[in-house]
Amino acid sequence: MKVIDLRSMAECDAPKKTVLCLGNFDGVHLGHRKLIAETLLKTEYLRGADKDIKSGVWFFNRPPFEIINGTALPHLADLEQKLRLFADMGLDVAFVYDFEDIGGYSPELFVDEILKKECGCIFAVCGYNFRFGRDAQGNAEVLKELMKGNAEIVEKVVSGERSISSSLIRNLIAEGNVEEANALLGRNYSFCAEVVHGKQLGRKLGIPTINQNIPEGMAKPKNGIYISQTVIDGKKYGSVSNFGYRPSVTDTPFINCETYILDFTGNLYGKNVRVEFIKRLRAEKKFDSVDALKAQINEDIKQTEKYFKNKEA
Repeated sequence: MKVIDLRSMAECDAPKKTVLCLGNFDGVHLGHRKLIAETLLKTEYLRGADKDIKSGVWFFNRPPFEIINGTALPHLADLEQKLRLFADMGLDVAFVYDFEDIGGYSPELFVDEILKKECGCIFAVCGYNFRFGRDAQGNAEVLKELMKGNAEIVEKVVSGERSISSSLIRNLIAEGNVEEANALLGRNYSFCAEVVHGKQLGRKLGIPTINQNIPEGMAKPKNGIYISQTVIDGKKYGSVSNFGYRPSVTDTPFINCETYILDFTGNLYGKNVRVEFIKRLRAEKKFDSVDALKAQINEDIKQTEKYFKNKEA
């Protein structure tokens, strides 16, 4: 178990009393944010009697599905990003457990030994479909019973006629529909990766780009050209990203992300940079000449500049 102080991002001792939201929290989407909002409201209410109560989130470092089935679903956020999102929403602490350590606990043992004893949980918040304990024997109603009523079950959060879920968002990203995925996430889907050396064709064309390999396990957007936003040292820049095989540049079956950053000059090699995907402009295409490629890239840049100009207006 690790307990993370979300103010300092350093490990800390477990608080004596907590209000915890429980789940997997892949992506920290709008459904998850509802859980967190209810946790914060309950914490504020209980602090009227005890100001030392802390708000927190409880989750597994790796989702049980990955360990039990031996296959991983594409991730919508890495651990560092999750913690930052929790902190931005106002939570105090994060409890991060390894499934291998407690996956065999009965629901009763989980509540008594983990939630109450180790985490100091006096009130729990979970989603309607929350499962816990050995072989997923416990559900939301069982949690409420074992917590002697000191629990809240949050019903599903919907968008239109669809329930907001990580699987829905993964599908939208895979389809290239990052606009809708972002609306359900409550943020832009993104990944952070080191800037590596490429073939430097963009530099030769007078359009220098950065190259990145998407981190293993992260959800992959549908190949294509995207309006994006690049975050460098906390500052956001409009950008254009080519996610895919770059058929006009290479014949290898190796996917990477190549990004032209608007209004930026500087050497980013070896630096970790975050790229946020905003809107898919078009599919990848193999051009017959370098001139044709350059003309299309310039057109993509114009569309991107227009997008950010309209956004500022």
